[in-house]
Amino acid sequence: MIKIELNALISWVLKAILFIIFILAIHYKEYLFAIYSFLALIITLLPFFISRNYNITLPWFFDIIIIVPIFLDVFGQAVRLYEKIWFYDLITHFLVTAMISIIGFTLVYTLHYIEAFRVRVRWLVFLTIMFSIAMGALWEIFEFAVDTFVGQQIMQDSLQDTMTDLISVVLGGSIAAILGSYYFLKMPKHKVKHIISPFKTLVRSERQVVIRLNK
Repeated sequence: MIKIELNALISWVLKAILFIIFILAIHYKEYLFAIYSFLALIITLLPFFISRNYNITLPWFFDIIIIVPIFLDVFGQAVRLYEKIWFYDLITHFLVTAMISIIGFTLVYTLHYIEAFRVRVRWLVFLTIMFSIAMGALWEIFEFAVDTFVGQQIMQDSLQDTMTDLISVVLGGSIAAILGSYYFLKMPKHKVKHIISPFKTLVRSERQVVIRLNK
């Protein structure tokens, strides 16, 4: 209980700092960064909105998995850590991709668990890695589009920067997918059920919405 409360406290402190960064960005008329930090803040609040709207309790570590990489990215841009620490960009890309991989693997495993479809675990790992790479590629396209729109290199420095980012994406996605599969296979079934339960409720709720829309 203490661990859960401590992680919740850390999560909300980091969200509060993101909000302060958003306000400061507006104050200093950094409107593009203000929009970026605001969208980041909304993403970090998704677990709260999902839990509230679907009346479910997500595992506490999912909130930390989401908030930490996003916070490091926004905070790093705010205080110029990307310029001061040469490998900071690699760390954030690795962590963001790992976050996407863990969440993606859990959702796919949930579909497998409730028998929405059946697939071997190694294919779950492969699908998760491919999903992570796809998300990483889309992000690099987004960075290129922003730089093109603004007319200067804000998000990307060079082709080498893009390639090192993609390498970090592949590594982050692969490690997270492999560790995720090992974790779900080796941990006791009652613990797997505890983690899967809220996602199972979420998936079934969305499936019911789709069925009603198709009628």
